Amino acid sequence: MPHRMLAKQMFLLLHDSFTGRPAAGPELLRCGVAAAALADLILARCLALEGDRIVVAGSRLDSAADEIGAFVVEMVRRQKKAYAVRSWVETLGETLFDLVARSLVTEAVVRRESGKRRVLHRMPDRFPGVDLRRAVGPRLQFERMLRSSVEPEIGTVALAAILCALGIEQVLNDEAESKAKWRNSIESAAQSLPDEMPGFVTGIEAVGAALLLKVRR
Repeated sequence: MPHRMLAKQMFLLLHDSFTGRPAAGPELLRCGVAAAALADLILARCLALEGDRIVVAGSRLDSAADEIGAFVVEMVRRQKKAYAVRSWVETLGETLFDLVARSLVTEAVVRRESGKRRVLHRMPDRFPGVDLRRAVGPRLQFERMLRSSVEPEIGTVALAAILCALGIEQVLNDEAESKAKWRNSIESAAQSLPDEMPGFVTGIEAVGAALLLKVRR
């Protein structure tokens, strides 16, 4: 199965292609990117789920994976025991977000604009598109998926399922009257995911619930 670099696609989805403004809070951004990286490796059969825990699927990394994927697989491989999806998303989120951001800047897909400092905090960095064709590509894929009768690409479906699990599917469409329709379309498409992915998505839902509880406190 070809490597889709879903972490980069998720990063681009979570930032406005023109202004570079993030579409969600910092923790959700990091968790979204980390979840996409893990999903990509599960779909590529580099990682697998045993119950709710992530394990290395084979003795070597799929040759199609990039350095970010290699880093994730090696991190999982080093552990003496297997950890749950939520643990990996929360642990890897900040590092993977930075790695993906650096990679997209190096590839001249986006540029990084440091957030302005306020009295009590610094505003989030922005990542406006440099190569707008590539920066807006993931969003166009979603629009095709949700408006076409053609079977969607499995990576796009996985990203949609992650966004729903984290409760931030509004990044795809912020029109209140059509949110429910979009979510139903995404959940319907998610039924085509491989057998391991529903368990993975359940783990991501646990991440989203924990973040929501944290905000309410």
